[in-house]
Amino acid sequence: MKIINIDFVIFLFLSLITTKIYSNEIKTLASVNDISITNYDVLIEVNTLEKIKKKKFSENEKRLILQELINEKIKELEINSQNIEVSNEIINNNLLSVVGNRTIPKNISDHLKKKLTINMKWNRLINLKFSGKLEVNVNEINESLKSNKNKITKDKALEINKNKKINLMSNNYFKEIKKKYLIKIYIWNPYAYF
Repeated sequence: MKIINIDFVIFLFLSLITTKIYSNEIKTLASVNDISITNYDVLIEVNTLEKIKKKKFSENEKRLILQELINEKIKELEINSQNIEVSNEIINNNLLSVVGNRTIPKNISDHLKKKLTINMKWNRLINLKFSGKLEVNVNEINESLKSNKNKITKDKALEINKNKKINLMSNNYFKEIKKKYLIKIYIWNPYAYF
């Protein structure tokens, strides 16, 4: 019968514990103006989106989430620098419309509320900056109504046209402000660390 060396057993045990601890280590995947986006942030984002959309994301979709979190952080920094506010009542009503009567864990609800807040404040910022500059081309609307097979109303066509232009302005403004933020990406595959 062989006697096992107690030092070897302790060493083996500590090695296994240390490996487990390091595998769950939080790592910075990217930063925006020295504000970190971690593998934990990506995990929370994936869990939230999977819960809300009721589907599992592919590995490619999961990789895109890091870029989405970077963009969201830029928007958050910009709306904070502009002191944009939206009432809690509006945010809570919006959250309720997204969640409905489903029961979701508090951490996911809190994360979703933060995302909605950023999105609503960003939309408010865009409206404040560009609503006076929004011009609607009546000829475009009339042409879309003529070629319209779905028989939408003129008001609906006007709303669609405005939304397209606001989205274009929002995207252009985002590209413009993105240049003023220092973005560092350390790891493109966030799931290499889960």
